[in-house]
Amino acid sequence: MVSLMTHLRSSLEGVLDQANEDSSDYRIAYYLLQNCYVVNSISIQDVAKNCYVSKSTVSRFCRQIGYRDYQEMNQAMYQAFLRDEHVKFRRYTQHPADFYMDEVQECLSNVREFATPSLIGSVVWDIMTHKRVGLLGKMQSHSVAIDLQHDLLVSHKVCTAPLLPENQLAFIENSGEDTFLLVISCSSTYFRGFITEATFSGKKRPQVTLLTNNPEMENHPAYNKVIVIPTQDTYAKHPLALKLFCNLIAINYSKAVSETKGRK
Repeated sequence: MVSLMTHLRSSLEGVLDQANEDSSDYRIAYYLLQNCYVVNSISIQDVAKNCYVSKSTVSRFCRQIGYRDYQEMNQAMYQAFLRDEHVKFRRYTQHPADFYMDEVQECLSNVREFATPSLIGSVVWDIMTHKRVGLLGKMQSHSVAIDLQHDLLVSHKVCTAPLLPENQLAFIENSGEDTFLLVISCSSTYFRGFITEATFSGKKRPQVTLLTNNPEMENHPAYNKVIVIPTQDTYAKHPLALKLFCNLIAINYSKAVSETKGRK
């Protein structure tokens, strides 16, 4: 159920970021995000009435963001209502700045220990040697993917970082051996949403690396490589640890490109 709820938030936020503010899709996404955490039951009639659309338009919206129908999406909304989103901040309420910055310093030490040159180099090599590169992640992890996309473009490497979950899934399904997929997922919930051991079939599967904070994902057969930067599941450290690792990828990619040009 948590993966359903995560998919919902990621999809609705993606629609808000992409759709025209005057569109029915924007109005539906805005209404659902505004209400799914405060109302434990929202009917399709409620959505249609408050967004000035028909029920069939709401049903189409549900399919568009990856749900079979409104009922399935409604399960995710109910899970969102039950979830306490404020808990991530409670540990910082006594001395917010001090406690938060202490955890950031711990995070820096963790990344310094586990982000070895060989691990960073292996990702740089895959990015350099594959024609097509997808940077994938949900929620906060997607912000890391977007930042890495921008940073690699500075070195003239064009990568794709689809925003909406259904676009990410389409990118995965259309990938072949010329593709490198870097899946960025703090807790590895991305795995439950899209990638399974059966996702890739045949001989022309892409190269897939998971970058995560979850040690339980080590050696998972769905991925060619799993890179773990172990950190506590806290606001200060997620997704900062993975962001720092990806910054090192961008720096080392730039260095590798410069060295390659220098040898020519």
